[in-house]
Amino acid sequence: MKNKTKVSIFSAILLVAILLSACAGATTNKDAVAVHTLNVIGSTQAVLTPDVAYITIGVHTESPDAKEAVASNNTQALKVIEAINAVRLETKYVFTSNFSI
Repeated sequence: MKNKTKVSIFSAILLVAILLSACAGATTNKDAVAVHTLNVIGSTQAVLTPDVAYITIGVHTESPDAKEAVASNNTQALKVIEAINAVRLETKYVFTSNFSI
């Protein structure tokens, strides 16, 4: 209950302060120099061709023998790299990010 009372009192004081500030008269100065303003509005748009693309490709093989699965994965991965080379992508950007058995 005390918090409601505090909030009510604070709100009332704030309302009175706002009302009093609105009642203050505007000051005029006959010797004041006119204020010149300049308003500028503009917009722009930039169109760029992307130069970076991230592509994730996976090769998955299941086999009871781990050695056989790794050999199959290596064969498939080499085919993927050959396809990448066919589109003339630099192979320095091609790498293995995950390997699990």
